[in-house]
Amino acid sequence: MSDWDLLVVVESEAQVADVTQWGELERRVRERERLGQTPLTLSVHDIKFVNREIRVGQYFFGDRVPREKPIQPRRMDRYNRQGFG
Repeated sequence: MSDWDLLVVVESEAQVADVTQWGELERRVRERERLGQTPLTLSVHDIKFVNREIRVGQYFFGDRVPREKPIQPRRMDRYNRQGFG
């Protein structure tokens, strides 16, 4: 069975480290698996980390972002509404 990778891009490292912010979402991910639904892997990174990984050509990130140039934080909301393809 295949799985889904969900990339969550936030503005700061502090948001990545805030485990209380992700608790409910992680609970829902575990519940999906318990119900036999397609497994979901949650990856939370700040925008600087994602842009750095895109620049160095890291496959995981380059494969998920629909552009070659780094995403500007002020434009993240537009990409969130559009989805990543």
